[in-house]
Amino acid sequence: MGLYAFAISAQWILVGLFGTGPGVAVVRLSVEQFASGNGQKAAGIAIMAAGTAIVGTLAVAIVGGTAAEISSGSGFSATAAVLVAIWAGGRSVLECLRSSLLSQELYGRVAVLTVAGAIVGLCALGLILATGDLTVERILLAHAIGQTASGLLATAFLIPLWRMGAELSATSYRQLVAYAKWPTLSEGTKLLHSHIGPVILLAVAGAEQAGLYGLGRYPAYVFGVVG
Repeated sequence: MGLYAFAISAQWILVGLFGTGPGVAVVRLSVEQFASGNGQKAAGIAIMAAGTAIVGTLAVAIVGGTAAEISSGSGFSATAAVLVAIWAGGRSVLECLRSSLLSQELYGRVAVLTVAGAIVGLCALGLILATGDLTVERILLAHAIGQTASGLLATAFLIPLWRMGAELSATSYRQLVAYAKWPTLSEGTKLLHSHIGPVILLAVAGAEQAGLYGLGRYPAYVFGVVG
């Protein structure tokens, strides 16, 4: 439980950095471009945001996998670290591409994307449960499969836009970074505050304490949603 709580927290922190902030910027910039009739630039913005998320989480996978291999005493394997990065990468790409769909007011496709991603994730988890022991690595594999499939489906939904061409320019990328900076800092700080507990406890007190903390905080989330 402790290692899984750590994995969930690490995933959300990465999504805050590579998905949520850039997703806000994609909506803001794409709406401007569509209003001016420049769909090619809007397509390029979505592609650059998704590409940045892929490169960023790939770097995290390499660093995290290496660190887990070196510090084997933590109990968190290199395979698990890589799967967390893939999980976060898939969700981050999904955030960026879903933002592009929202900027086009394609709400039906966004709804289908959300439901389909949940179904694929549940099917992957069911397959994992049916074919072997329930380990942290296997659960993370199911999550990674579900989010990656959702990202691929979002890509398919955006192909009609991308067929018109995509303008990839340094100017657009600088605008993307400028608009994403503050949402990323804001959301990243909030998620870091919310999810840093299991990360610290795993390193200081071990997996059992991290798991108890992760289990105990969920009622607080429920009351937060209700409130």
